Amino acid sequence: MPDHPRCVFDHCLALHWHDYARQPLSQFTGRVYQVLAAEPELPGRLAQIAPYMAADDWLGSYREFAVLEQVFNGIARRLSRPEVWQARCRRYRRCTAR
Repeated sequence: MPDHPRCVFDHCLALHWHDYARQPLSQFTGRVYQVLAAEPELPGRLAQIAPYMAADDWLGSYREFAVLEQVFNGIARRLSRPEVWQARCRRYRRCTAR
């Protein structure tokens, strides 16, 4: 399940962005979206999803656990044993609530 650590990392980075950068997260993500929009030849799937990423601020929204939970649920739908993934999500929610 390779997406799990990346998703959690993205969540923690967005949540604690101010500990790692002086530039506000919204400014950083805005610039990322500008760069993506200006690139005429984005690879495959990124070219398709980049406009949606910008419109819904996918990068910045990772700071909200509800968004991370949606990502977890999407991954779980693609698995043969989604209950294992859902248990991980519940466990992570308990850890972050402390």
